[in-house]
Order: sequence, then structure tokens, then C-alpha cells
Amino acid sequence: MKWERFSKEAPSWQEAESKDKLELEQIRMFQRLIEPMMDSLVAQVKPDVESGRWGVVLGDDRGARLPALAMREILANAARDNNTKTPDTFFVAAGVSRQGAEYENNLKQRIAVLKELIGNERVLLVTDHIDSGKTIQRLSDLLQENEIQFDVVSLSRKITKGDHPTEEDVVDVDPLLPPGSKFFVGKDKSDDGMIFWIRMQEYFMEDYKKRDDVGLNVSGNSAIASRDTEADPAFLATARELNKEMADRLYEKHFKNGTNN
Repeated sequence: MKWERFSKEAPSWQEAESKDKLELEQIRMFQRLIEPMMDSLVAQVKPDVESGRWGVVLGDDRGARLPALAMREILANAARDNNTKTPDTFFVAAGVSRQGAEYENNLKQRIAVLKELIGNERVLLVTDHIDSGKTIQRLSDLLQENEIQFDVVSLSRKITKGDHPTEEDVVDVDPLLPPGSKFFVGKDKSDDGMIFWIRMQEYFMEDYKKRDDVGLNVSGNSAIASRDTEADPAFLATARELNKEMADRLYEKHFKNGTNN
């Protein structure tokens, strides 16, 4: 399906209604893409959720904002059913596109503040996609510097080329993490987790994965979860509502029905 375009100038009520319907359809497309990856992740983390391993969810902002909120909903449901504390949720932006001494200092200060808020709780770090591994490396180093224990979940992980042209591999995340940390991935050798990052090129993603004119900034460097001057609050509210419904559905499947299938 090709994304349909609509005028940004005072749409008629018919055009507005059509746009609303199209946006809802496109949000559901995003959910259909993310749910199998989240399904796989929930199955993997279930034993640790049940044991109460994590007290905090930390989202890699902004691409992992909705996945982090979905994972937080899973942990919150488990906390509710076990009469334990609902996990706190925080976000930090540490992408490789963010560089410079001022930004590095701000990021270090942000992590230091998070340490005060987190205390000794173990953190579940949620990211949307692992490409080079540099973002995870950056966050891993800072979390370790602040003596924050953590594990990592990622929706997807990119294919990399091996020594031979026909070889395919993935970024090895384990060496980037401290001893005892765990890594979980929803879908390996895939870019599907990048559905939340708008700047994907046309040749890189199938039509149904592209994002355009969906009530968000389409400048090429913003994410679906971004609330900016061009974002439609109603659209974002719907996206979050569907995100929560997905998380509740997966919790019911894996925790209430006692299945990982």
C-alpha cells in the first residue's frame, strides 16, 4: 500500500475523516509488524519477569519509546498480579547521531541523575534496533560507570557481513555488556525494529513499512513516538492505546494462559 497524502492546509471534514481512517489503518500496520517481535521477547523474558528481576524500564529514546512502554506494561501487569512495586520508566537519547562535548556532558549528567532515581534496582534497557552496536556500547559504558546493573532487549538486530562475501552474521552484543547481563532480541538478521524511525529510505523498506503523512514530523529524522510541533496528539494517543492493548494481549497469552507458543 502506498501512503496517501493529504493537504496540510485547512482540510475539509471529508478529507479530515479520510485522513483519520488512513492514520488508524497505518498505526495498525505498525502494530502488526511489531507484535511478532514483542511476542518473541515476552516469551524470552517471562522467567525473569516472574522472578522480579527488573525494577526499572529504560527506553532508548525516541525510536524505542513505544516498545519500552509496551515492555513496561508487561512488567506492570506482573507487578499487579504479584502485589509488587510497578516498575519506574525513564527514557534517554544516546544515538550515534548525537555527538559533541556538550551532548556527552549532558548525557553523563542525565545518567548520573537516573542513578539517584534508580538506586539499586536492576534496569531493563529497551531499544528498537541494533545496527552497529555503538548506541548500546555508549549506554553500557555510562550505566557501568554509574554502577547500574542492567539487561538489554531489542526488537531487531541487523545482518552484518562476515569475512567471506557470502557469510552473514549479527553484531555480537555480549562483549558490550558487563558480566551477568542478559541480551534478548525479538528478530535477528532484520531491520523490522526500525519501523519507528522515519528516516528509512524508500528502497530499504517495503511499502507497508514506510511512514509518511501520518500526523508526525516527516522531515526524515524523527520517530513515530515523537511529540513535536507537527505531531497529532490524537494520533499519538491512539498509537499508545493500541500499544497497550498489544502488551495486555501478550501478557494474557504468556502469563495467564501459561504458554510460550
